[in-house]
Amino acid sequence: MNRNAEVALTLREDTNLNRLRVPEVSLLKLCVVVGGKASKSYLQSGAPKQKDSGTDGFHFVPEKETGSIAYEIDDVCGVVAKAKLELFCRFKPAPLWTLDLAKLGPDAYSHGKHSLKWDGRVVTPDKVQAGKAGKDGLEHDLTQYNPDATIKPDSFPDGYITLEYTPYKLKLTVSDKDDHGVLTAWTFFHILIKEIVLELGPEEAVPAATVDDDRHKRDKAVRKQIADDGGLPAASATRKIYLVSNLYKTASAEMSDNTGYQQFRTLWADGPNVPVLAKIHLADSADAVVKLEDGPGAKALGKAKFLWDWEDVAEDTSRHHAKAKTFLNDALNYDKNTTQPKGDNAHVDRGGKRGPNGHPVFPAQAGYAPKDTLDAGKFPFEVKAADTRTWAAQSLGWTQGKLKGQTGVVFQPARQAGDGFKITVYLANDRCFDSVKNKEKLVLDVTAAPLKAADVIKKSTGTFEMWRQLEVVNYQKKKNTVTPNINLATVADYYEKANVLMKNLAGAPGAMAKATYNTAMTNAVSAKGWHIRAAVSANDQYDAGGYFIDFRDHAGWRTEVDTHATNAGWTNVQKSAWSVGLSNAAGSDPYTNAAVYYQFLYDWAIGIIETVCGSFMAAGDGINIFQFHNLFNSAYPRATDLNGFAANPPGSGRSKCGFIQCGSNYGGAGNLNTREQTCTHEIGHQLFLPHTWQVSPAHDPQGSHDRNDNACTMSYEFDKTRRFCGLCLLRLRGWSKFQTDATGAEVNPAVRTVKDTGPNKHP
Repeated sequence: MNRNAEVALTLREDTNLNRLRVPEVSLLKLCVVVGGKASKSYLQSGAPKQKDSGTDGFHFVPEKETGSIAYEIDDVCGVVAKAKLELFCRFKPAPLWTLDLAKLGPDAYSHGKHSLKWDGRVVTPDKVQAGKAGKDGLEHDLTQYNPDATIKPDSFPDGYITLEYTPYKLKLTVSDKDDHGVLTAWTFFHILIKEIVLELGPEEAVPAATVDDDRHKRDKAVRKQIADDGGLPAASATRKIYLVSNLYKTASAEMSDNTGYQQFRTLWADGPNVPVLAKIHLADSADAVVKLEDGPGAKALGKAKFLWDWEDVAEDTSRHHAKAKTFLNDALNYDKNTTQPKGDNAHVDRGGKRGPNGHPVFPAQAGYAPKDTLDAGKFPFEVKAADTRTWAAQSLGWTQGKLKGQTGVVFQPARQAGDGFKITVYLANDRCFDSVKNKEKLVLDVTAAPLKAADVIKKSTGTFEMWRQLEVVNYQKKKNTVTPNINLATVADYYEKANVLMKNLAGAPGAMAKATYNTAMTNAVSAKGWHIRAAVSANDQYDAGGYFIDFRDHAGWRTEVDTHATNAGWTNVQKSAWSVGLSNAAGSDPYTNAAVYYQFLYDWAIGIIETVCGSFMAAGDGINIFQFHNLFNSAYPRATDLNGFAANPPGSGRSKCGFIQCGSNYGGAGNLNTREQTCTHEIGHQLFLPHTWQVSPAHDPQGSHDRNDNACTMSYEFDKTRRFCGLCLLRLRGWSKFQTDATGAEVNPAVRTVKDTGPNKHP
C-alpha cells in the first residue's frame, strides 16, 4: 500500500536525523466459522503468516446453522477507510453479493479482530450497528437485518445463499480513502449434499386435466398400487406397475385389425402419471444430516437444478419358449443401439417411447408457488426438458411450504407391458460454457451415457417394470357338482409371459342360484320359436344336471311336434313342408333325421346360453367365466362337442366380456388340450387375438401371428404343447401390429413395413 508523507529536512552540517515511520496495514485472516469448524484463510503474498486451522472443505447449512464471518485487520494507525465483503461463484466474474462494511459503521473495519454473526443470508444494512466487544473481537450481527431477496432474485430467491452456486469464494477488500492501495483476503466454503432420498409423491401431486375424472382416478389407483406394494423400488429391486386395462372386442372383425392397440392407447395415452419426489438432505458443519423437509435450511435449496434421467432396462427373455424368444429378441433389438437412450423398450414405430421424437418420460410441468396445502390434481414443481439430453428433464424445488426442501418430476413410463425403466436424479449445479450456443450450460446436460457424477449427488431407483392387468370378476358354475374347476392360476401363467397379470378378483367359483337360473332359462326359451321351445324338456332345468340345458330326445321332440301339428290342424303335407323348411344345407331335416336334430340342438343351445348367462354377469368391469359340464344332455350326440367359446352375454361391452366353458371331454391319445388352454384361447379372442392360419387363412390376415411358430395358443394344434407365439405376446403387451409415428398414430393401417425385424416382418 503506497503512503504519502511530509518530512522536515535536516541541514547537512547538522547531526540530528528526522525519521519517517510508515504506517503498516495487513489483513491477517478471513474465514467462515460455524460450530468450531472454519474455512481456510488465503492472504496476499507478503502478508504475515498466521496459524490457520481452517480447511478448504468447510461447509455448513444456511438458515439452519448460525456462525460468523471472522476477519482480522492490522491497522494501528487507522489507515483503512474502505472495506467490503464480496461473494463469488465459479465462472462469474461479477460478485453475487457485495456488503459495504461502512454501512455497519466505521468500527466494522477498525484495527483488530472482527466477527459478523451470519447464517448465510445476504443483506443490505439499512442502519448502522455499533460493534460490541466479545471473545472473538468486535462483534456485529448480520442476522439483525432481514434477508434481501431483491439483491439477486434469480440466485438467492429467499435472500440466502444456495446450493445452486456452491462452492463459494468470500473476499475481503480494504483500502485507504484515496484507493492508493488495496489489500485482499479470501476464503472458500461449500454447501454440500449429504444424501438424496427418492420417494413416491403424494396423491395430490398426481396431475389431472379434470380432477377426479376417470383418467385421474386411474392414475391415482396406479400411485396407490405402487405405494401399497412398498413404494419406489430400491436400487437392486423391481417394482411392477400394473395398468388395469379391461378392454375386450365387441365385434369379430376387431381380431383382424388394430383395435386392441387403439383401445389401449385411448385408455392410457402416453402412460400413467406417477409423482416422484427427491428429498434433499444437506451436510451440516459437523457432517451430520440435515433434512430440509423438517425445518430451517430449506432456503438453501434456492433454484438449484436437478436433472432427471431414465435408463431403458434390458429385458430378460429367458423364460420364453424357444420360438417366442427368437421372435421377441428380434423385435426388442430393433434399433437397440441407435436410440437415445439405448435399449429394448417398445419403439416409437410400435407405439412406444423409445426412439426419435418419442414422447417424454418426464413431461413438462408448470408447477406452482409453494404453499402449505397442496392443490389436488396439480404437480407442484416446475419441470422442463433438458436442452441437450432431450429425453431427460430439469426440475426446481420448493424452499418453503408443505414440500419444502424437495423437488420432483412426473414419471410417465410408456404404457406397453414389458418395458423397463430406471430413474436417476442428479444435482445439476455444475456449469460450463457452450461455445456453440454461446451460453452457459449444465455440465450434465450432454448426450453421453452414462453420466459421470459423484455418488453423493445422485440417487437411483431400481427397475420399474410395466404390466397390464386384466381382472376375472366373476366365476360361476351351474352347480357345485360341475368339476373339475378351471385352474385360473394356470391360465394366468400363459398371460404372465406377455407381462399381463390376470388377477382373480372372483375368488373360488360359486354356484348359480337355482331360482335365477330357471327364470332366466324360461325367459330365454320363451323368446324362441315354438319348435325350439318344444325341444326343451319340462324337467326342472337347474336340477336336470350340470349341463346347460335339458332337451327332449328326438322321439320326444317328434311327439311334441306332432301334438302341435294336430292342434294347429295341419295336414301331413303341411307338416312335411314345415319339416323340409328346417332342412340343413345338405337337405336333411331334423324331424326325419335324428342326427340333424342333435346338430340343431347344438345350435339352439348356443343361441340360448349367452342370454341365460347374462343374468349372472357381474356389475364390474372384467372377465366373467361360466362353467357347465356339457352343452346339453351328456348322453346325446354333439353334447360334448363344444369345449368353450368367447361369449358376449347381455351386459357385455368394451370393458366386460364372458367365457363359457362347456366341455368335459379332455384327454385321450395324442390330445394335449386342457380346460385351461381352452380358457386361455377363448379369452385371447376377447383380447383381439384371431385364430392362426392353420384354423383358416382368413382368420390370420396381415400377419397376426408368427408363421415360424406352429403351436400358438390361438391354433387348434391339440397334439402340440400350445403357447402364445411371439407376436401374440407383443400384441397382448400393447404393441401396435402396424407401424406408428412418434405420436402413436398408425402410419398406414393397411400396409405393414418391412424395414425392421420381428413384428414388422410380413410372413
